[in-house]
Amino acid sequence: MSTQQKSRIGLLLFGHPDYPNDVGLRMAKTLAKGMQVEGLEPVFQEQALTDHKTARQAALALLGKDVTTIVSLMGTWVSPEVSLAGILELAHLPLAIWGFGQYEDKGKLESTGSFVALNVIKGCLARMGISAKYIFAAVDDKEGLEELAVFCRAAGAKQRLRRARLGLLGYSAMSIYPGTFDHALMRAKVGPEIVQMDSYELILAAEKTSEEERRKVIDRISATAEISNDVDSEILSKAARLYLGLKELVNRHQLDGINVKCQTELSQMYGCIACVPTSLLADDGICTSCEGDVPLMASMAILQILAGKTSTYGDVLDILDGKVYLSSCGFAPFSLCHSDAKVKIRDIGHEGFTGPLVSMPLKEGKITMARLVETIGGYELHMTRAEAIKSDLRQGRFPAVFAKIDGDLEEFKKRLMANHYAFVYRDVRAELLALADLLKWEVVDYEKL
Repeated sequence: MSTQQKSRIGLLLFGHPDYPNDVGLRMAKTLAKGMQVEGLEPVFQEQALTDHKTARQAALALLGKDVTTIVSLMGTWVSPEVSLAGILELAHLPLAIWGFGQYEDKGKLESTGSFVALNVIKGCLARMGISAKYIFAAVDDKEGLEELAVFCRAAGAKQRLRRARLGLLGYSAMSIYPGTFDHALMRAKVGPEIVQMDSYELILAAEKTSEEERRKVIDRISATAEISNDVDSEILSKAARLYLGLKELVNRHQLDGINVKCQTELSQMYGCIACVPTSLLADDGICTSCEGDVPLMASMAILQILAGKTSTYGDVLDILDGKVYLSSCGFAPFSLCHSDAKVKIRDIGHEGFTGPLVSMPLKEGKITMARLVETIGGYELHMTRAEAIKSDLRQGRFPAVFAKIDGDLEEFKKRLMANHYAFVYRDVRAELLALADLLKWEVVDYEKL
């Protein structure tokens, strides 16, 4: 899931028999090239659609191309009966409509009527209750292209979320109500299918692994981390078993992410916490979290899809010197270790828990923080950008990082709704806001409070 995918964008050029469609086609080709520069993949028939029949046929042809977004370019003045014939066939997809103003030709300003067509279709769609992204700019305008790219990336994320399968192993831990979720609401309002599994399924898969398989996992850990003397070989073998078992469940159920309820089934009954296995899995590109916190897992998946990078999370444990203190109970993808430190595998050293954790400070850099909050009948997105700053290990053992948020810290404290916050090392604020708009989430943007 961590790989950022190119979004396939359906590009429709609308025109009129009595207007300069050769100019419209030239503009559409320029727009398509600009979209490619922005990392998008336009799907374009390279023809002006000037009647309702060809408009409908072009739209229907896009249905088989698995596009995430429709971009309609008003190349000239366009009769709404023509543009609507195409647009309404694709009304289930996010829609952007582009119009341009006058252009220079042989030292004179000329017009095709594109801007007029843009505003007329805007009025039509508003009366029909159909939302769209409207861009009025020259087809090679950098800011316009960037705005379109943000919208298209958000639309691509919406599609990937709808197709995502996130595993829930066990159920909500320790009666943490904010970590629970309504299955149908999650599917309808966010997108992913939550695949529920029992802890025993993991134990069976873990215990079927071979000694050779476990040795390879331990070799992988040893190659990238320092294993403390307080972690004995049997416990490390159990951690390797759990990692292999989780990989088996991910493959069996075709999962993009998985959340593991560790306490008490693994931490006490099985005798090994899941921190090291889930950290390894996160570095494999599988969105991974714990304690049955499904809204957290969905938040991490969103950030990972938008950023194309491994997401992580931390408990909000304190506010110190104007900074948020984030620290998990032992989960930390090895790849996110601070450059001045080394990953260490240590015993958790906490009564009531057994097994190894990942002990490391997380790296510095710009991050985007987010948390989905389930409300009555919907979802609310809490978000802010922040600067990750190196921290000492919590209690000398647990992974940690400071986050100096860009938003209002007092409002952040007041509005905290759960213990976990997801974050990723990239600025995806614009895409998050666009995605929230597409999915009709309420937004708590701490940078605007």
